[in-house]
Amino acid sequence: MNLKQSEVLPTSEARSKLSAIISRFREEGKESAPVLFGSHRKPEGVIISYSMWQEMLAQIEDSELEKLIRD
Repeated sequence: MNLKQSEVLPTSEARSKLSAIISRFREEGKESAPVLFGSHRKPEGVIISYSMWQEMLAQIEDSELEKLIRD
């Protein structure tokens, strides 16, 4: 999973580049860097590929299961 910090796009730019972002997600899958966006280049939201989302959910579930086992 690639979670490196990336440039923060203005919200309007992220919106206008959404098709290109999705194309990149299709090509790179979970290795595609997240897209940060917000007003005045302050991070307020993030777009990640669906495959990265699935991996993150699996890791959360594993972590919760591990905690249950320890308890």
